[in-house]
Amino acid sequence: MSLDTEYVWPPTWLSPKAHSWLPVDWLDQIQRVVALINGKGGVGKTTVSANMAGLAAANGQHALLIDANAQGNIARELGYRKSAIDDKGEAFYESIRRGRPLEPARDVRPGLDVVVGGSELEGLGSLLNSMVGVVGPAANLALARCLVPIAPDYDLIVIDSPPENAPVERLVLTTSRYLIVPTKSDDASLDGLGMVADRFTDAKALNPDLEILGVLLFATGRGSSAIRRDVATRVKAMLGDVAPLFDRVVGHAEKIAKEARTKGKLVFELEEHRLDRLRNPDDPNRRKTPIEELAEDYDGIYAQFCQMLAEHESTAA
Repeated sequence: MSLDTEYVWPPTWLSPKAHSWLPVDWLDQIQRVVALINGKGGVGKTTVSANMAGLAAANGQHALLIDANAQGNIARELGYRKSAIDDKGEAFYESIRRGRPLEPARDVRPGLDVVVGGSELEGLGSLLNSMVGVVGPAANLALARCLVPIAPDYDLIVIDSPPENAPVERLVLTTSRYLIVPTKSDDASLDGLGMVADRFTDAKALNPDLEILGVLLFATGRGSSAIRRDVATRVKAMLGDVAPLFDRVVGHAEKIAKEARTKGKLVFELEEHRLDRLRNPDDPNRRKTPIEELAEDYDGIYAQFCQMLAEHESTAA
């Protein structure tokens, strides 16, 4: 089945009882939900999720970041690990189990709220499988059911999805309007795109508005045009023409990424701190530091994301 097959809501096979889970305009309420997804771990989903949501908040948007991963590494990215707000995903799990609105931690950064993830979500896959046994495929709408009541409060909602956890990935896919697929250039990372393609097709039956916004190269040389061409060819073979590559890549910067997580700082926050310590930060002849280059990567990616979002919304209108 093609990734751009047309679907309508509600699907004819969905039970009338399941329709009552969500308001009739629920698809309108998730138009600003974007998920970072790849069937493979270690490809930058969490880091990109945190930095995109953080940049959105820093640029004046009211943003929500949902950590749907039992590893809970958004807590490290934003520096709230073992703090009072770190319930390890307990509130998130209970919202799904009871069908009640999500309860974000407020102002983790100015303008940025977070639905906290962590080890309490380890049983979420089993819970979802049990729910499917009771209500059928409509169980995959459980996150949408909990998000829709609070979604109008936000300009942008970003979801960090877990790898290799099919039930939770389905949950994320049916709740998202757009997908960004981070990947490294190695075979294992690109194999994760095939998993995305399979689950994307299934999710469209419940969420007909779902689109892949683009594929993002992570931890890749900025000038590696040969690698970019190879990845573009392989992405097209797996996903067709529905998933363009982002113009910018996230450069390889393992040392900076480790420092940022250790300090609980986003890349642009770390950059601002470093620039404050430079003797002549405005010298036009000064060579850019690695942290500046990485911050420019994220700035460029966020700017292109905003442009793509505006184009999609203009077309839809």
